[in-house]
Amino acid sequence: MNSSQNDKETLQLTTEWVLRLTEAQPRLLGFLLKRLGNPDQAHEVLQEVNLVICRDAEKFNQDSDFLAWAFAIARYQILAFRKRQSRDRLVFPADLAASLDRLDSEMFPNDVCDRRETALQDCLVQLMPQQRKLIVQRYAESLSVKSIAGELDKSANAVSIMLHRIREKLIACIESKTITEPTR
Repeated sequence: MNSSQNDKETLQLTTEWVLRLTEAQPRLLGFLLKRLGNPDQAHEVLQEVNLVICRDAEKFNQDSDFLAWAFAIARYQILAFRKRQSRDRLVFPADLAASLDRLDSEMFPNDVCDRRETALQDCLVQLMPQQRKLIVQRYAESLSVKSIAGELDKSANAVSIMLHRIREKLIACIESKTITEPTR
């Protein structure tokens, strides 16, 4: 490989860029999960999306919406993935994918999602420390209910009930915080 090729492959990402990409990960994963329906496939495509975003960082217009740009890349990566997986009988048809994209943007505009995410962060802070730890173990660390139950010396059913109650509390808190804010 010559020097000019090596220079092109050397990528210099700013801290701001890395933060944007990191903050976008949960939304991108949710977007992919909704369209692919399989967590393993969604994670695989997310890695491809991240590679394209990093590779094409210099093409991003700083005056535009990073998340919208990332979602556009994700859409193309979904299409590429589906093309590779076209023999799989559980692939969503392209028209269904387009309908899901349209409905998603109508039902969940970026500003609404941002407000709900901010409300969730505020609501998580209001939980008792043991409740927050339980949420982190289950959803951030992806521990199974059974393993959490073993650690707490409780039944899996008891942990499921505790998680259900915490989720209900979070939903009520998020709704109370977002319902008072005007939607645009």
